[in-house]
Amino acid sequence: MSSTRTKKKQRTRTQRYTSNVFAMFNQAQIQEFKEAFNIIDQNRDGYIDKEDLFEMFTSLGKNPTDDDLDLMINMAPGPINFTMFLTLFGEKLNGTDPEEVIKNAFACFDDRHTGHIPEDYFRECLMTMGDRWTEDMVDELLHGAPIADGQFDYLEFTRTLKHGARDDGQSDGQGLDCEPQKTQPEGVPVSS
Repeated sequence: MSSTRTKKKQRTRTQRYTSNVFAMFNQAQIQEFKEAFNIIDQNRDGYIDKEDLFEMFTSLGKNPTDDDLDLMINMAPGPINFTMFLTLFGEKLNGTDPEEVIKNAFACFDDRHTGHIPEDYFRECLMTMGDRWTEDMVDELLHGAPIADGQFDYLEFTRTLKHGARDDGQSDGQGLDCEPQKTQPEGVPVSS
């Protein structure tokens, strides 16, 4: 009888994951993901497979290897339908560093604390320090980045990285400053 109790105590519940992946994103983000999914799903069968990825990459001028494509497909635990696609992105986005950590990493290159880094200096640092990046890797990182007059706006870049691109005309009406911002724990509403 005591052996039965011991067995019961040793059993553990299987960890459950939320099935409502749609709650992780707002409607605008879900719509953007749906558009991206439809672009990648070249054969329009509702699933992203190896052939879809190959077609998408070649349309962008890339030539992926079979190993690269297999690696991407195998990131998902099953067929990649839209819900799985959202789940994969949710896992990736929740796995990124907090916004403040990313800002502080960029701030190391900003001696004047302006919220901007000279683009040429930033490019040079990425290609000559630490894990050296290639010029193509730097070009890909900075493609579409907020750069004006040769200055990389890392505050806006970080905001975009964590919250998505602003809609046209969606400005907060305030200039960006480089003062540290207080962060709220997730799920706690920010009081105005």
